[in-house]
Amino acid sequence: MKQTLTFILIFLAAITSNAQVVLLQETFQDWTAEPGTPPVAPSKAYSGLPYSITKKLFDGKTDGTFTSNALIAAPGQSIGSPGAAEGNGSPSKGRIALRGTSTYLQLPELPSVGKVNIKANAGTDLKEFKLQVSTGGSFEDIPGTVTACSKTVTKLFTFNLSYSSPTTLRIVPVSNSSIFFYDLEVYSFPKR
Repeated sequence: MKQTLTFILIFLAAITSNAQVVLLQETFQDWTAEPGTPPVAPSKAYSGLPYSITKKLFDGKTDGTFTSNALIAAPGQSIGSPGAAEGNGSPSKGRIALRGTSTYLQLPELPSVGKVNIKANAGTDLKEFKLQVSTGGSFEDIPGTVTACSKTVTKLFTFNLSYSSPTTLRIVPVSNSSIFFYDLEVYSFPKR
């Protein structure tokens, strides 16, 4: 009995040490809309404004800064009609929009990065976004992260990454159509 209990405790400790921890959970509800920002998809002539926001990350203690060279923050925007969503329920109210291949949303530096969840849709069907990682002062595409969005359905996209040291990610559109991001969740890389 004592040996069985010891084995169970060791097994549970191993599971716990390999567990991923939520580092960042963002719904964009507390971001500030720019003056004059329309509550609908940006027009072809409007590509957003530079943006920076520093806030507490998921632990409630650590400050992290999100930056973008051109985004539209719409904290009151829902997914609209018909409001279809798949993958872990409907997204939260609040979103940002990125438009154009030179735009990005840069996440705060995190101590490690494992699983990344993103809920998104697009202004036009099959428009894509990708993830990039900072390496040596520049950003490089993360292979296998180019993802096509749907116009009519907000989907949950999950990326299983494995960065065990401090990491900075960017979300970047692959096309010039608008892509709308509703929820963002980043987990730590599990300790071995």
